[in-house]
Amino acid sequence: MLCRKQLIRLIFSENQHDGVLITFTGLDGSGKTTQIDLLAKALADYGITVIVTKQPSDAMRNSHIFRAFHDNEDTANLEYRALSLLAVSDRILHSEMHIKPSLDKKCVVICDRYYYCALANLRARGYRDDQWIYEISKYLPKPDLSVILDVEVDTAIDRIRQRELERNKWIDKDFYNKLSEEYRNLRSVSDSVFFDNQKSIDDIHKVILNLSNELIKRKLER
Repeated sequence: MLCRKQLIRLIFSENQHDGVLITFTGLDGSGKTTQIDLLAKALADYGITVIVTKQPSDAMRNSHIFRAFHDNEDTANLEYRALSLLAVSDRILHSEMHIKPSLDKKCVVICDRYYYCALANLRARGYRDDQWIYEISKYLPKPDLSVILDVEVDTAIDRIRQRELERNKWIDKDFYNKLSEEYRNLRSVSDSVFFDNQKSIDDIHKVILNLSNELIKRKLER
């Protein structure tokens, strides 16, 4: 019998759209923005229409409940499940309004964070028995390429501190360690390509670009 606390594979809807969906997952400070920018520029140089987007949306990120969790040290009286449900709703809406229409136009959509993040965050907050998180993924298109970037927590925090607007941001290092572990665990239940921090920026980019080109030849040039 499966332990309820064990990770279960996320089942997405089959991506029948003509475009290519590429997603990036990892800690804040793991290098997602760098890799996304490199990939978007390389594909655009080939003449491919690239749409770069992110989840959660700006509206979600600026909401009171989101800011309450991410800007405050004391969250003991806050119910994270409420934030998670709100974020999942935002992801579904974002998929319907932005990702799917762009895929229908044969674009390459690069998404900074995806539903894998929702699962990892929920589990890292201690909600490992929640089963609803696995049910909702079926309403979202399966990425053609899912990338998980791994980085040491201290390195991620140092990178965050280098940002002008986040120099004094409160960061829960204990939570970051738990979240990092959950991202690593995703390797066993997803079809993601995983990169550890031993690889250089250029090496990671070359692998991602080659995989992306293969997808584009298979889907966009058929």
